[in-house]
Amino acid sequence: MAAAATHADAALLAAEEQQQHQAERCEIVVRNHNGDIDLEGSPVVSLDDIDEMALEARHETEQERQRLAEAVKQHRINHTTVPDQPEELLEAVRASLRAKVNALADDHWMFDPEDPPRG
Repeated sequence: MAAAATHADAALLAAEEQQQHQAERCEIVVRNHNGDIDLEGSPVVSLDDIDEMALEARHETEQERQRLAEAVKQHRINHTTVPDQPEELLEAVRASLRAKVNALADDHWMFDPEDPPRG
């Protein structure tokens, strides 16, 4: 008698595990008043629905891939050095840098050691 009860309990556990597995695959889970999964009220997903969901997932993946490719392309365009800078702009930068170097050279005296006091 105990063996039959154990076998029935094992079968019940296996059925509950199968129900739980099916519930994990489905977004909507219908439960009875005890909190157990109710298979009779569960929505049934047809093969056509599964195929349609797979196509939608592939389409969304392709759209995301194209969006990322476009973002990478725009990033490369926006962040590459532009070799055709106007010569006037480059000359202005060079002149500014020369002026800064000259100003530093003029201020170099501040870093020379002081003469020792004569006494």
